[in-house]
Amino acid sequence: MKKITNIAAAALLSFTGAVSAIAADNLALSNAGLSLSGIETPSPKTPKNNQWLTLRKITVNTAQPDMDDTLMGLVEHGQDIEKVVKELNDNGFKAAPFQDNLGGYMVMVDVAGLNAADYAVGLARYYYITEVQVSRKVHNALFGLNN
Repeated sequence: MKKITNIAAAALLSFTGAVSAIAADNLALSNAGLSLSGIETPSPKTPKNNQWLTLRKITVNTAQPDMDDTLMGLVEHGQDIEKVVKELNDNGFKAAPFQDNLGGYMVMVDVAGLNAADYAVGLARYYYITEVQVSRKVHNALFGLNN
């Protein structure tokens, strides 16, 4: 029983030492004009994004705002375009690869006769798609805006 008491006392002292070290770090950070709440840790990429990240990726295609039957998805740099197109086609998209002027890739998804808004949200859920450009009509259907 005496050993357990000694172990508990040692654990308590080490815990209070750790707390005081954290407090000292916070004091040092605050004296430097920094705070722990301002530090952002990168989150790991997931195959599917959450709703707000997904909707934020959808924008109006300003080059061709009347292109109702095609979605344009910009692919993250460094991705293997063949694997991206294969995965999208395996999952029901009619995707075709294209290269942009900056050396990156994009996919054009044919949505003729389909619910383009639904497919735009589905395409935006992929982590390697950085932006989905849609027509004004599709954007208005998704967000209820008359832009």
